[in-house]
Amino acid sequence: MIIMPKLLYIAPHPDDECDNGGGLLAMRVREGYDVYIVYMTDGRLGSPKPEERGVELAKRRMREAYEALKVLGIPADHAIFLNYPDGELRRFINEAVVKLKDILARIKPDEVVHPSIYEVHPDHWASAVITIRALKELGLKVKEYSYLNYEPSLTRLRRLKRIDVLIKLIKYKLSRKRVMMVNIAQYKEIKHECMKRHESQYRYLSKDYIDKYFNTDYERYFM
Repeated sequence: MIIMPKLLYIAPHPDDECDNGGGLLAMRVREGYDVYIVYMTDGRLGSPKPEERGVELAKRRMREAYEALKVLGIPADHAIFLNYPDGELRRFINEAVVKLKDILARIKPDEVVHPSIYEVHPDHWASAVITIRALKELGLKVKEYSYLNYEPSLTRLRRLKRIDVLIKLIKYKLSRKRVMMVNIAQYKEIKHECMKRHESQYRYLSKDYIDKYFNTDYERYFM
């Protein structure tokens, strides 16, 4: 019996599987990997319009995630929704570590992809902490890659005025993590189509954001 390699991808919100990792995920599926996605939060705050936020948006984003997974070629039963409240994942770190350890022990992935510990977005940062802790406590040996969406920068520091952003910026600049650039040229149309399935999010994306994440031949990961 042929045992297929497995990849587990940590998405802080429904749609983070597309803009940050859609190319790699499409590639791994076509290489024969069993790919699993863990969605950490429900995405209920994912709109610039307060009247659109809430439980109904969370339900919609779950439906959109299933449609996006079809584009990538990932089975619906490989999606795991933890449904922590959007924007509040930091409050549930200990509980989420326990849940993720159970998932890791059951799936036994060969590769794990998660947000970077230097993420400025609180849910992305918390997802990184949860994943790193779960892997360490389990003693699971995997190929581990991280992606950085909300990168610490002077611009974000001036806008957010948060001390944690300053600390992350300093640590990020001093870090010596190896960068892996993955050529996704033949998968970028799939990646873009994946994101379009998250219609509640895609309609608010700027041209600059689309150019950065969907009109590029590469995805960046840290090892």
